[in-house]
Amino acid sequence: MNVFVNLKKFLLGNIFSIICFFVILYLSLAKFENTSDLPKIPYLDKIVHIIMYAGFCFTILLDKARRIPLLKIKKAVKSKLGYFGVTSLWYAILLSTMIGIAMEFAQYYFTTYRGFETEDIMADFIGSIIGAYIGSYVMVYLMKLYNRIFVRNKNI
Repeated sequence: MNVFVNLKKFLLGNIFSIICFFVILYLSLAKFENTSDLPKIPYLDKIVHIIMYAGFCFTILLDKARRIPLLKIKKAVKSKLGYFGVTSLWYAILLSTMIGIAMEFAQYYFTTYRGFETEDIMADFIGSIIGAYIGSYVMVYLMKLYNRIFVRNKNI
């Protein structure tokens, strides 16, 4: 029974990251029939990779921020990176980049219509860094806003 409680906590605590992961999984492995109708933008594939993995890294940080207890939020707003710190940012970057590498291998080994590209891995890494950068500032802002609205009015 305890395993199911822990699984439920994990799934609910990381719901945005899990949804984002399955969207990336679908977009990475699905076969799209009519791609000739898309505009001919140079490096559109790499731009899409950057956006996807920036969003994925951002959702990893968002899920982490949702799990921060109120007492830690009170202390977190005093520092620039808040509760995240450098370790959490690198964790989010590393996790999203490793998922990107795994997707490239999955495309190579499990599909006949997609291939492995090292440029995609670089785009995933760049997107992860962008997502971590934006996420760190957005999360600190949200934590300060949350602190201003909810925590100051309570004696914790």
